Amino acid sequence: MALAGTRLAAGQPADAPAVEAAVDRAHHQWGLVDDPVRVRELGVQLVELRSRVPGRREGAVEHVRRRLRVVQGRGAMPAGHVRTDPPQGATTMP
Repeated sequence: MALAGTRLAAGQPADAPAVEAAVDRAHHQWGLVDDPVRVRELGVQLVELRSRVPGRREGAVEHVRRRLRVVQGRGAMPAGHVRTDPPQGATTMP
């Protein structure tokens, strides 16, 4: 994730092959993490990154959000973290 962030900060476009490849690698590596706390911590960062660099495969951002929902259902978020989606049954105010 750091490499992708560095490339974006250096002005490389989000659709540059090197940026997409860095985000895809980060997403893949995050998928291998099995510690729920680390999944949540890194997942919040990955949602932000994937929102900027969705990549060529449709549904990548939703994949991260879906896994976060599953992990978040297992316990409370660590201090300082926010949910990336509204709780089940919540309504949003306009």
